[in-house]
Amino acid sequence: MSEAMHVDRPWAYVTSLLSGNAQPLPVASQSRTKLTAASRLRIKITVLERHGPLSAVVSWSDSTACCYWEQLWRRGRARKRGFCALTGTPIVAGDEVFRPRLIAPTPANIDAMILASVMEAMPLGELA
Repeated sequence: MSEAMHVDRPWAYVTSLLSGNAQPLPVASQSRTKLTAASRLRIKITVLERHGPLSAVVSWSDSTACCYWEQLWRRGRARKRGFCALTGTPIVAGDEVFRPRLIAPTPANIDAMILASVMEAMPLGELA
């Protein structure tokens, strides 16, 4: 089965896995979520807890890529340009942001960022 089948026809791929006719995707071919200003519209984010000014527990749900019920995010400085996952505001290198903690396996949303000022103003438990 071609790799295009995995992307274009996920249900056919799942049924072929169940029937024993396909091999699972290798980990290396799984891609990260590419976050753009427009893609944030499909993402649901809830700030569940704040652990002081340096970390927060976030619920992240992206209907096309991943779901993390209790993901630890840490405060730091943006290393590259991007977009705030909550507001779509452009982020430049050096901005104070929150990012998912790097663990193994690498989270699909590892490149996501939320501006620190936005995270601090977000009420706990409120869906964004």
